[in-house]
Amino acid sequence: ERMGADFRWTAYVATERGLGLAGVARIGDDAWWREPGGGWARLATAARVIPETLDVQVLRTALASGNRTTAEDYGVEVIEGARSRRCRVAVDGETFRAAFPQIRWLVGDADLKDWRGQLDYWVFLDGQLGQVAGSASGEATGIEEDALQATVTVLLTATERDRDRVVYPPA
Repeated sequence: ERMGADFRWTAYVATERGLGLAGVARIGDDAWWREPGGGWARLATAARVIPETLDVQVLRTALASGNRTTAEDYGVEVIEGARSRRCRVAVDGETFRAAFPQIRWLVGDADLKDWRGQLDYWVFLDGQLGQVAGSASGEATGIEEDALQATVTVLLTATERDRDRVVYPPA
């Protein structure tokens, strides 16, 4: 959920690295963090959660203006009833990790420098990011014993953009 700079998301993690609910929230100058297996913890500063702002982080890293200049353009499509331009950009593993730091629950500290992937993204005609879908793949060394290759797939969708929302702090 997002309304302006306020946001809150949760994820259920079920891996060998963690099991349980994870999440991040920011309301005004207040921020909260939750790791799998723990509860919500209030943070002293909201700065720590900035890399966890799902859509903003993707725009700052993988979809930064320098990367978008090399994107493939697939034309106009409709996402959630709104017209949007669909593009594709290639990414390496470190860019993918920077764009989606939450993959730490899946890959841990594994070296992703040789990973390759792509992100399709849809930008609404008003300039706002509407959807991001993609994946990155590479050697599974350090992720899972005896595994040869790993793939991480992501889907991020902005919906109900025209509605006012209230983002509530964690209970």
